[in-house]
Parts: sequence; C-alpha cells; structure tokens
Amino acid sequence: MTEACFLVATAIPNPDNMGEMKTYLEKASALLDPLTEGAAKRMKISEVVAGEAAALVMFMEFPSKKKLSERLASEEYQALIPGRERGFQSMNIWIADAM
Repeated sequence: MTEACFLVATAIPNPDNMGEMKTYLEKASALLDPLTEGAAKRMKISEVVAGEAAALVMFMEFPSKKKLSERLASEEYQALIPGRERGFQSMNIWIADAM
C-alpha cells in the first residue's frame, strides 16, 4: 500500500523578481503535477487572523509520499531552487500526512 500525502506551501513573492517566480512555478508544476491526485489548489491570502502573513498558499495531494520525496530530491527539482530563492522573499514547503 502506498502512503498518500499533501504538499503544502506558503510564499511571499519577491516583487523585484516576478519573472523568476513565474518561471519557478511553471517548472515546478511541470515536475510535480504528473504525480498529483487532482488539481493543485492555489489561493491568495485575503486576511491574516493569527500568525505570519503570506501572500500565497498551495495544497497538492499525492498518492505516494515516496515518489513525491524522490521528485523533490531529484536533480531536476534541485536545479530550480536558485530561481525559487530569487523569485520569493520567503517560502515554506511541508509534506503533511493525514491524521
């Protein structure tokens, strides 16, 4: 039996480097979308009730935690990290399991 999981990310784009942000999102989606179960849910934050502010939040469901972890560790994804760092002021990425 495979272990399903969710990828959860929050981010604040770098307004001085929106091109890098868009490039990262396009290339990361091309690598991750084929592994997902259903469409990614991408939302913008409209109100902060408690905690740190973020501009964007994304949820993606994956049927296999192992395959997701392997993809995130792949050379193809690792090559995107410098662009991610330039395109965002901050980004948090978590893998979450169902409770």
